[in-house]
Amino acid sequence: MVVGPPLAWGVSFAYAFMHAGESKTNKASCTKAMTSIGWKLPRQADRQQCTEISDPFFASAWAGTFHMPRAEARTWLLSLPGDRSHRVAGAGPDGVAERKEGLHLNIVPPVYGQVDEVNVEVQWESQEDAVVTFETYNG
Repeated sequence: MVVGPPLAWGVSFAYAFMHAGESKTNKASCTKAMTSIGWKLPRQADRQQCTEISDPFFASAWAGTFHMPRAEARTWLLSLPGDRSHRVAGAGPDGVAERKEGLHLNIVPPVYGQVDEVNVEVQWESQEDAVVTFETYNG
């Protein structure tokens, strides 16, 4: 009779079920968020507001917003390492979708296992300023 693996699965499932929804949201450094994704925060990023969403069963998820010069936004998106094959509608070969209001990119970052996918939206705030919003997805 095999008890070890089925028992371990059962205990893990019961624990996960009992502790579902226990994720915690904490303010975090945007530099830390970008580093955990395997990226670098743009040099001129300002007005940064990032959040770490921790869960006992998954790697931390991240969400954040920051401002950067509009003229540098596309170049920064193109510098991000990762798999760009999960393109959003209207995206070009580089994975970036250009829209009247800004840019959009879905990408699988290089730190596989920590973050499964990142959605990055760039909204044009003015002729000089862009607002970048990102969210990671795990599991």
